[in-house]
Amino acid sequence: MNRTEQKVAVYLCGETINRYSLGALVSAIEKQKLSDRIEVHLCDFEQCVKKLNGCSEPEHKKVIFAFSILTCQWQRIKNIIQPKAQNKPANVLLIAGGAHPSGSPSEVLESGFDAVFLGEAETSFPIFLRDVLNQTSWRQTPGLAYRSADNKILHTAPPPPTNLDRCSATALSQNLLAPIEITRGCLYRCRYCQTPRIFPAPVRHRSLESILNEAEKLPHYINFISPNAFSYGSDKPGEINERAIVEMLTRLRERYPEKRLNFGIFPSEVRPDYVRPSIVRQIKPLITNRYITIGVQSASDKVLRTIGRQHTVADVERAIETLLAEGFNVLMDFIFGLPGEDEQAVKDTLRFLQLWLSPKVKMRSHLFTPLPGTPFANQPPGKLHPALHELLNHFAQQKIVTGWWK
Repeated sequence: MNRTEQKVAVYLCGETINRYSLGALVSAIEKQKLSDRIEVHLCDFEQCVKKLNGCSEPEHKKVIFAFSILTCQWQRIKNIIQPKAQNKPANVLLIAGGAHPSGSPSEVLESGFDAVFLGEAETSFPIFLRDVLNQTSWRQTPGLAYRSADNKILHTAPPPPTNLDRCSATALSQNLLAPIEITRGCLYRCRYCQTPRIFPAPVRHRSLESILNEAEKLPHYINFISPNAFSYGSDKPGEINERAIVEMLTRLRERYPEKRLNFGIFPSEVRPDYVRPSIVRQIKPLITNRYITIGVQSASDKVLRTIGRQHTVADVERAIETLLAEGFNVLMDFIFGLPGEDEQAVKDTLRFLQLWLSPKVKMRSHLFTPLPGTPFANQPPGKLHPALHELLNHFAQQKIVTGWWK
């Protein structure tokens, strides 16, 4: 094989929690018709290390290791890459994308990565690959951070916002199935959350026809990705586009009656201030799930103000009452150890949980993790108050509380 005919090998490196991001990259490669010139391999981080250790693939122009990284994975990946980056073969490129690199590109580049993709990469990743294939400068790829020859961190201009109708996280060629992303971006700017920072462009919604087409790829279950399922079709905070939501679910139910249709559960939770009797009543006969997940985050109004949630504890209680009255169970998402959680906040939370937790009102718990690129990036990681720890353990034994707090 001539050098000019050699393919590029791309190892997409991630774990189960990265599968939707990896699926989006595979799909983007296929949509740009690059598959005949690129060998795509999926591997976990351990497999990636083995490939990197034995990387001497002369049949390839370049071997690209592309990591999708969340903050909870970063330290482990850093320990893998840092000792190997300086001695990697000349034809190897190490690139990274995802939430953590987007929020802290300098840190990732300093660990030895050649380039970081900032924010959404469905457009920029194929451009990068095409430049590598054509042996032109990939450093002009939009939405990229990289180190210059004199070790300065440089950023290219961002790509235009991705049209959701033109992308998919389902890649059947690699057996990667994903929920349908119906909304990208968020109308709110909670201070602990990366979503509005990674996707700063106006909120975008997938069209109904695109949703129907994406659902055809899914054999048994239709799930969704949205920062707030009840905001679909709306561009104003607090506004519910009931017509758009009901039409979407009705068309899906009519076209795919045999498939399970899940809406308003992970990864498409609902803000509590959007839970209103009219929309809940209309979606109930259309969807399969009989519980709705609401993002509570805290049972302290002071903490809710501190983190910028723009809803109150009273909104949460109204949401629970509405869902129960309409025949749904409730799953509440909580984050413990948030900035501003003082003794009074703990007392408020204990009182709330003792009042509401039951077999019909359950909770999934998390400990606060400071995320790069957010206003709370430099806050200390959250710690669980002993009284809350005791309460969570008690309800966990009854299978009413799940999550991560120990």
